[in-house]
Amino acid sequence: MRVGVIGCGSIGKIHIRNLKRIGAEVVAACDIDEKELKYVKSEFGVEHLYTDYHDLIARSDLDAVVVATPNYLHHEMTVNALKEGKHVLCEKPPAITARQVKEMYEASRKYGRALLIGLTMRFRADSRALKEYAEKVGIGKPYYAKAGILRRAGIPGYGSWFTRKAEAGAGPLYDIGVHALDLTLWLMNDFEAEEAYASTYAKFGPKGKGLGDWGKPVPGG
Repeated sequence: MRVGVIGCGSIGKIHIRNLKRIGAEVVAACDIDEKELKYVKSEFGVEHLYTDYHDLIARSDLDAVVVATPNYLHHEMTVNALKEGKHVLCEKPPAITARQVKEMYEASRKYGRALLIGLTMRFRADSRALKEYAEKVGIGKPYYAKAGILRRAGIPGYGSWFTRKAEAGAGPLYDIGVHALDLTLWLMNDFEAEEAYASTYAKFGPKGKGLGDWGKPVPGG
């Protein structure tokens, strides 16, 4: 399979590394930061580099595209890649509104190309073992599920697009909570919940220093 990667930040590099590890050919990469492009060329040998993703998805020799950009760009890039006849692996969360997610799904069906969202928890060995057990033994009719995630690494990309609502879409629920929700629903056969309750237990940061407005770090925080 010949793949192009859009977004060469930390997660984009992980995708390139893993694609090459399983034998896929990473033909092209795109990023607005030319330093990142130089890195993926020297580190991974990616030859065809672009700063405009339209040029990458227009390539006729690509089978699939990985979208590993900030959340607010997922919808546009995914839909356009599908229009160009490419299968798409899009990082989570798929988009920043439910309407955008629906449009991505509809584009996948319209253009007959696969769309996979990077909800990686499903592919862990322990998750797959639980799923296999649930399918073989059965868990009955689900009526309640509880999921939680603890992160000790602090705020990712503090002060970057991760903490700007217009670009991230939301906060920790979009970033890591989506994994807990997806895994819970998947293990319980994607049941349709009637009610949901969520809570957080601490301010951002181990010392109680948080954020003020989105994208404006508290001085000294």
